[in-house]
Amino acid sequence: MSLTTNRIKTTALTRIIVPASLGHVGATGGGLMANDNGTVTFAQGGAGVWILPIKDLTVGDTIMRFTIRGATAGAAAKTLAFSLMKSVSASGTITASSVQAATSDTTATAHAIDLETYLTTPSKVAVKEEYFVKCTMTTNGAGVTATLSSVEILVKKTYGQET
Repeated sequence: MSLTTNRIKTTALTRIIVPASLGHVGATGGGLMANDNGTVTFAQGGAGVWILPIKDLTVGDTIMRFTIRGATAGAAAKTLAFSLMKSVSASGTITASSVQAATSDTTATAHAIDLETYLTTPSKVAVKEEYFVKCTMTTNGAGVTATLSSVEILVKKTYGQET
């Protein structure tokens, strides 16, 4: 007696939410301050870089979209730039490159940040790759701040295989 089974390939969309407090200061940290509510504030009149590592990705996952959430305060100029980045390990070095940048936010009024960016070419996770979101913020003037609350990544995960 023999038993035959069919293996089924299934895909599912899942969201990975990374609170801003799980990130760290980049090379040009500036006046960043982690808050008790899990957010990170970019201080007034300064510039800084905050790095948010994306965990829970496995080889074969496909990143479809990333969304930045937060808020700004103050009625002066501020520039908020975000980019999904990928670092690749190679012999003796690690190289980081931009997968896709989000539209920069340069609104001079206080507002919520809710920047959703679909990748032009979805990025499939390969061996020796790590993903992170690089947040660069510049605020000008007294009373102008930008606060980052979280990054959400939409990922297509594949389970099983076709026969």
